[in-house]
Amino acid sequence: MIVGAGEANRYLDSSLKELQRLCDTALICLNRVDEKTRRMVRGYFETTEDDREWGLHQPEIKENHLKKVHELNPDWIIAIDADETFDCRFTRSEAENLIRKGGIGYYFYVVNLYNEGYSKEWSFWNVRFWKAGYTGYENKPLHCGLAPKIVYEYANYAPFILKHYGLKEKKDREAKVKRYQRYDPAASHKGKAYYDFLASDTQAEPFDEREVHTKVAEEVKDYSHKDKKIDMPQGKKFFYVKNPHGQIIDIPEIHLEETLKRPGFELISKIPIILGGDEFVKTTITESLCDDTKDMTCKECGFIAQSPFGLRSHKRKHVRA
Repeated sequence: MIVGAGEANRYLDSSLKELQRLCDTALICLNRVDEKTRRMVRGYFETTEDDREWGLHQPEIKENHLKKVHELNPDWIIAIDADETFDCRFTRSEAENLIRKGGIGYYFYVVNLYNEGYSKEWSFWNVRFWKAGYTGYENKPLHCGLAPKIVYEYANYAPFILKHYGLKEKKDREAKVKRYQRYDPAASHKGKAYYDFLASDTQAEPFDEREVHTKVAEEVKDYSHKDKKIDMPQGKKFFYVKNPHGQIIDIPEIHLEETLKRPGFELISKIPIILGGDEFVKTTITESLCDDTKDMTCKECGFIAQSPFGLRSHKRKHVRA
């Protein structure tokens, strides 16, 4: 989860409890948060901080945070926004059933709650659960997705709903309209129709959770299940390795064997980081987290290394990508 400023609201606590309910552990990225929000999140999980401007650097922030999540050596990853909860039918047991079923990820039906009901027109399928190891968010400063682009391309569908509360109140919709006017005035990243919907006073559909869940479960039966392994080109896989100085660096698969033969190098995770070609974000970053990390920031993608050696190692991937 990425948590932004002012999100210590009536929804954040419920969203954090969802991760607590479903996951072994969670790592939360704090983005320019106030102290109240910081205290609330740290009451649940460990945190990282990234103060780059959210409306300009979404994919870079998410990419960098996902790398830190991968250092925890997860099997699968659940990602939700700070104003979302799953329906109670999606339990830890059901998550494990999806894992056993196979595939690289799952879409959930996102119900956009609106006033006293929900917007049927603007509720949609979106990825919230995927197999660890994939990276590469869509290169868009807004609406780049919660999961890497390749997961969206190959994910299956889960018979569960996700409730999104962020559009329920008119004041919250108005705040989003102002944000999009600032960061996407031409409506090129989502589409003018969606922005018009936020600014309108659309009539909401009555929301019967059981009825919507039943329809979603029936719809999923019509989708074929994709369980084949997604093979990636040579040179697109990287592994986290600890060097003799205790710093974690990412090593291309083609250099992994020779690296581990050197004294003091240790494999941190057997799960590879997988870059799906053009999905990897390539953009110039003008901001860094703080002054002492400026020289360790990759100018191509915003990755912040822990040492000059780690930065040189990281840069090799751009030569091959």
